[in-house]
Amino acid sequence: MKRLAESGDPNPVSYLWQDLWIGRRHGHLSGLRPTFVLRLPLTRKQYQDIERLLATYDFARFRLVGHDCSDLVVQAARLAGVEVDYQVDIALPPTKLLHGRVYRFWTDEKYRELIIACPDVLEASLRRLAQQNMGVDVTDTYRQYAR
Repeated sequence: MKRLAESGDPNPVSYLWQDLWIGRRHGHLSGLRPTFVLRLPLTRKQYQDIERLLATYDFARFRLVGHDCSDLVVQAARLAGVEVDYQVDIALPPTKLLHGRVYRFWTDEKYRELIIACPDVLEASLRRLAQQNMGVDVTDTYRQYAR
């Protein structure tokens, strides 16, 4: 983003909306330990739809806005018939003083607000679903099998 600003791009913050090819699929053997796992009751069709989503999802592509791991979980939840909270809105100033220099972030109004998926918001929403008995917290069970 700094490079775009220094080159005179009128909207260097647009970098946050660009695809980055740095993603990869993490399976249960990746060493990542989930902080919460919710099991939802699924119909056969919902299960198949989620399987199809996972089979066709472009894990190599990553974008801060609209294509990250939280977005994948939200898509799967929707296929399971569940809506979850997962986003935060961040107001972006048009300019910002950094290291003694004023940088322009944007001139196009569409970059005024950054709406991104937030894993913490998503997790809190999934925990509420468990408290409402819409799903079951299986975090401990998942961790046992993921060893």
